[in-house]
Amino acid sequence: MRIIPYGYRIENGLAVADENESKALQKAFEFYINGDSLQAIANKLGINRYPSGMLNLLVDKRYLGTDFYPSLISKELFDQVQMAHQNRMHQHKRPGLSVKLAKVYTDFEMEPIVQHLDDPYAQAQYVYTLIKTKE
Repeated sequence: MRIIPYGYRIENGLAVADENESKALQKAFEFYINGDSLQAIANKLGINRYPSGMLNLLVDKRYLGTDFYPSLISKELFDQVQMAHQNRMHQHKRPGLSVKLAKVYTDFEMEPIVQHLDDPYAQAQYVYTLIKTKE
């Protein structure tokens, strides 16, 4: 399970842009505006996501920047993609279609924590991998 959004990585406890993923994300936004389908975008960029997962990337406001996440996409580009999405839904006679919200898990389990790494940030990343959701 990936904890941090596509396009970012954690470095010294802070979210920073992942060079390769952030470039691919930028291209995904541009390809969508140019009319490419979500599946075509994923295929072109080698992003292993279903169309719904690609759409989730294109509507994620964190890419505009937050207190924790640096901006990866300009507001102008983000707004163009949102408008293009609404136009496509209207053209396909699905104006009310919205992004399906992800299931929120509230029950978790975790394997015992073992000190594997001296670097506290790397150890924290390791510990996060131990968290599993209960279905």
